[in-house]
Amino acid sequence: MDRAAMQRHKRMIKNRESAARSRERKQAYIAELESLVTQLEEENAHLSKEQEEANQRRLKEDFIC
Repeated sequence: MDRAAMQRHKRMIKNRESAARSRERKQAYIAELESLVTQLEEENAHLSKEQEEANQRRLKEDFIC
């Protein structure tokens, strides 16, 4: 191989390594977002339940008075 071919080959390998790192970062970011979605869905369900219970209590109080 001549010098130019060696440099192209070296650059190609570095680009592949960089792309692999980028894919790993993207995969970690997506996993983090999915975890956050799950957490927020659970929190939303909890808050919705609390709100419904508060509404039921308010209706009972209004009915009693």
